[in-house]
Amino acid sequence: MAHVLRLAMVAALLAAVSLEASVITFVSGDGVGEGNSLTAANVVIIPDPSWQPATHGAQWVSYEDTGDTGTRPPASPTAIASFFEFIDVPAPLTGSLTAWADDTVDVYLNGVLLMPAAAPVAAPHCTVDVITCRPDGGATVSLTAHLQPGVNTIRLDAYQYFNGPFGVLYYGSITATDTPEPGTWLLSGCGLLGLGALLRRRRS
Repeated sequence: MAHVLRLAMVAALLAAVSLEASVITFVSGDGVGEGNSLTAANVVIIPDPSWQPATHGAQWVSYEDTGDTGTRPPASPTAIASFFEFIDVPAPLTGSLTAWADDTVDVYLNGVLLMPAAAPVAAPHCTVDVITCRPDGGATVSLTAHLQPGVNTIRLDAYQYFNGPFGVLYYGSITATDTPEPGTWLLSGCGLLGLGALLRRRRS
């Protein structure tokens, strides 16, 4: 019985210093931690009617009004703009990003290519495959393998293969652990020392 009591006391002390997980969410169009390579500040745009509707609090964005009623960027075989999301996390566990784009994007995390752009194949709207603008053209990409403590940079290199509206839409989340304060570790260490002294006293 005494052995069980000791184990219970140790388990309680360890539970007191266990790391708590928190979920950090991010979306395009909220103006928090996002930007682009051409004008710095993202602009919320009106999506083409064929595009994936705004979802999970995310909105279609671009470097200027290049949406359904805006200007049309020139077609290009190379990316015409990069869109960024900067996320500061303590100690990441897992994460994912879901995205759509017209016409498509390369997805990078901390400089590592996670998903290449779709091929420039003509379609009534966007291109085909993923990541594209249609509701069935979105894709979810795992961020887990390349997350790191501190600031993480998601980069979407956006392509406009054909003439038409242009933009990106994305949302995601990262589950991170909150590191205990130094005072918590100190308190727990004192508790373990006290438990050890108590057990030694009972043995003698």
